[in-house]
Amino acid sequence: MESSIAVPTTFDPKFERSAELIAYLTKGIAYRDNGDIRVAGKSELNKIIAKKYEQKDFIGANEILEATRNISTEWTPFKLAERVSKSVRLSMSAYLKVIKYAAQNKLSLSDSIRKILSAPMKKQLDIITGSSAVVNERIEPLYRLLDNWSTANKKQKKVMTVRSGRETDLEEYRDYSSHSLDCNRCFDGRIYDLLKKPVEYQFHKECEGTIPKEMIDRYAPYLSVDDVPVVNHISFNDEKNETTLGISATVIFGFEFEDYEAFETEIIADFGAEAMEKFYNERGIEKGGAYGGLGAHFTFGYDFSGIISVDAENKVYFENIDINEQNRAILEAWIFKKNTGKDYEDPNIHVDQVKDAIEQGDYGMAAKINEVLAMDQTHKEISSWFYDILFDSTKSKVVTFIIPPVLLGLLELAKGGRRVSDLVDEYPEVA
Repeated sequence: MESSIAVPTTFDPKFERSAELIAYLTKGIAYRDNGDIRVAGKSELNKIIAKKYEQKDFIGANEILEATRNISTEWTPFKLAERVSKSVRLSMSAYLKVIKYAAQNKLSLSDSIRKILSAPMKKQLDIITGSSAVVNERIEPLYRLLDNWSTANKKQKKVMTVRSGRETDLEEYRDYSSHSLDCNRCFDGRIYDLLKKPVEYQFHKECEGTIPKEMIDRYAPYLSVDDVPVVNHISFNDEKNETTLGISATVIFGFEFEDYEAFETEIIADFGAEAMEKFYNERGIEKGGAYGGLGAHFTFGYDFSGIISVDAENKVYFENIDINEQNRAILEAWIFKKNTGKDYEDPNIHVDQVKDAIEQGDYGMAAKINEVLAMDQTHKEISSWFYDILFDSTKSKVVTFIIPPVLLGLLELAKGGRRVSDLVDEYPEVA
């Protein structure tokens, strides 16, 4: 008794690989017709060609006749062995699920997504197999290819350890739980100016009582941000069943002068050589560097991390806070506390204190209070910058893997118009 299952025969042009796959499995041909790609079996060819001649469509007839040349050609071992790189975009919720699956099964993200996608692909292949139009000897190699492709191939790599003098498999030390994240660093001139202010403040605090404040103020305009490497990483802790998102930025500073010799002469004249040398020694600054007369690299670091999670509706949360623009202020306040060690306070609380100090003629107290306000504002804006990085870090992510080109058509059929993220959500072992 013949199966009633019918294979698709009409395809959108963007699913050309799927059409070619069905044509191969049914020993038919794929041809273009009125903007679509159609698949026809041997029994239909004569009718189709005759119709093309009736329509005086010789170009269309030629395309079909050309396609018939390969109708009996089997896929060679070389074709089946071919591999191409394929990238898929996942929603952040799906990406987090894949990370968890990868960590729990000690797989790379590439191996994990292949394993996950192979399930609906095999299901689709089972459906195709149920059609009487399919040639069995052509479908069996696809099952073997799919099984081989979905199986992680962990090659052993032995190295000699110094301590034990024995060979060790590097696989034992591979970390499948941590992954770096790409994101837009959101740099502009404003953030560079903001990042310098905490360092200037630190200079004043560390040198208070030993180096004249006025001298440090002279150096401040020449302070430059050399680089701000930002590292975003995500890791899964199997024992706690938690995924952590961490962001760190190390601001690397230096001094840049147009004419350092003239500047040094003024500093010595106004504050003395001893004060200048003391400042250099305390900050690890050397003369004769690449920055116009001073060789100095010093850093100021920011580092915070929090639990990132997904709910049943695939919303992504950071520290149980839904990551969206409506919650920007809440997340900025959280980042502010992580960076400064204190809660963000409404500046209006201290504004009246400044006014009172000014009315009483205590400008020193007013300046001291306002200095705190200014630093809080600086850290507030830096926290806003970090929020942008956090938000960008939780956008959709791309996972790249290797796949045989002949399986790409099967993948498109398995998707059925859905996203790869939907296939991840449907995979039974992904929670």
